Amino acid sequence: MKRTITICTVALSLFSGLSATPETAEVSKLLESYFEVQQELASDNLVAARKAAAAIAERAEDPNEMTAAAVSVAEADDIVAARTEFQGLSTQILALVESAGTEGGLVYLARCPMAFGGKGGTWLQDNKTIANPYFGSQMPRCGGVIKEIGSLTAMGITQMPDKQCCPK
Repeated sequence: MKRTITICTVALSLFSGLSATPETAEVSKLLESYFEVQQELASDNLVAARKAAAAIAERAEDPNEMTAAAVSVAEADDIVAARTEFQGLSTQILALVESAGTEGGLVYLARCPMAFGGKGGTWLQDNKTIANPYFGSQMPRCGGVIKEIGSLTAMGITQMPDKQCCPK
């Protein structure tokens, strides 16, 4: 009996923050636009990258660092500036994904060691095939996946466990 209660208590504590909430759904929508920015920068398409970044700024509920980073990409004068600002947007989106989760599949954190004069740059992708947003067509496959970030669905979690699962 004690073992059952302990297992249920541990399970509830582990899964308490993992249910798909409206916040998680919103993160997934933001990620869709973010992935579009990433792909368009990898394809050297500044106009489309700006448009997708503007969509992120519009979707974000509160003005914050992520919104500011998205606006910076959307208003970049050239592709070099957009790519530089994209690093800040990537940092903000990564923090959001790690704290709120997503509804979709896995998200991949990629890194190019050559970006920004050898300092390296990171970004998120929706697949493992590298599409480098910092070098585009110059070095489209430079970099590698350094982390897989699980989503609720990828972990097989579709809803919270019933809080009444444990006998009293």
